[in-house]
Amino acid sequence: MNIEPENSPQPTSPDPLDGLLNEARWPAPPPTREVRLAKRWNEVWHDQRRHERTTFRFALFGIAASLLLGVALGWTWWKRGANPSQQPLAHDQQETLSAGGKKTTETIAPPVKNDSTDVVKHSRSPRRTLPRPAAPSRPTESVAQAAARKVPSAELPERPIVARPPTKLEEMLVMANVRGWHQPPMTAARLTPSAKRSDAPAVARVGPSNSRQAKATRTKAKESPEAQAVSRLVTHPKADPAEIAAALRSTKNFNESGLVTILANGSPTERKASLKLLGEIGSPRVVPDLLRATADANLHVAAIRALSQIADSATIEQLAHEEPSKELQRVLLAALLGRGDVESLRLYLSNVVSEPMAETALAAAEQSSNPPMDLLFAVLRSPSELERLAAARVLGRIDGPATTERLVALLEEGTSRQEACVALLTSRGQEAVNFVNSARTNPPLAAALHAASVLMSTNSPRS
Repeated sequence: MNIEPENSPQPTSPDPLDGLLNEARWPAPPPTREVRLAKRWNEVWHDQRRHERTTFRFALFGIAASLLLGVALGWTWWKRGANPSQQPLAHDQQETLSAGGKKTTETIAPPVKNDSTDVVKHSRSPRRTLPRPAAPSRPTESVAQAAARKVPSAELPERPIVARPPTKLEEMLVMANVRGWHQPPMTAARLTPSAKRSDAPAVARVGPSNSRQAKATRTKAKESPEAQAVSRLVTHPKADPAEIAAALRSTKNFNESGLVTILANGSPTERKASLKLLGEIGSPRVVPDLLRATADANLHVAAIRALSQIADSATIEQLAHEEPSKELQRVLLAALLGRGDVESLRLYLSNVVSEPMAETALAAAEQSSNPPMDLLFAVLRSPSELERLAAARVLGRIDGPATTERLVALLEEGTSRQEACVALLTSRGQEAVNFVNSARTNPPLAAALHAASVLMSTNSPRS
């Protein structure tokens, strides 16, 4: 079995169909499919980012709720521990009402036994004497009670602490979570009128509870640099947005999300001002917000102009086809031509070749402030005849002494003569018109100009 190598020469066949199949190549994907793929990718990416942000916010909300619950429980425990009156009495204590109507706590003594050891053990609990009657009569003490009184005080333990004041660390923790609750709790019964009058100014100084102090705080609050830039542009509509945007970019706290927030929640004039600033200093991340703004009739023009400055070339080319206004189409195509890269120029020339967009694209060339002249002259040597003629027609619209001089040089050198003649014939500049009128008297140049006119008629823009 003979296996021919992969790079072995194929036998030539006289059949022209075989030659045509050998030259067949897969066509390049159309720009519209690439635009749809990029748009779908942006939508999926935006949905994923929105899901991540929602999850992150719910997580923060859960953490904050847990912290607040912990602080509330800790404050309740601390408040109960700081008030001894709310503590339950021990099993061996009870409250009694004295003769003067005042509550006192007495200790219930256990049954007395002859064993001195038990007497000492029970006598260690805190004891409080009852109030003496008017005619005191001291009862006879037993031997066990006398022996218990003779026990040295060093052997008896200290009285257990029912409640204690908070430490400095505990006060700092409570103050950090519950502002204004740094004073110990006081009941209304214990608070005298004089104490109420003396504590009133201190309570007012704890936080911005009164309206005057809150109003002063709001007055002292400074606006964000994004809001200040928008306000300046609204106050002076004729100001240059590029200068204001450059000053805003140089600030230390600049964040384009502030402009996006104003675009979503501001007044109509503020939203237009934010669109102008985003067109100057916005990043590709705000393109979806600008695309949503185009749906608003009051913001459509400003949003399209902003997108022409920061959107990618494929998005601009798609917007130019979907835009009904011829003026905004010229703005988008002029921005596409002014990008100065090969891909943007290719998309722009595809509109020059198309019949519905041809005249608009050529008019946009006249509005472009910085057309890529070197790239346009390089396209005159492109293998595609349609691209060569489209570039020649664009050069004809970009008239000027320098452009006419370069086209005449190409004609005299003999390189790209037909394309140079097409550019000179379509040019409206006075220098080009004078050269064409003088060239018609020269038979070789007249023949070249006639051939160029025939080429233009046979290769008119197609739909």
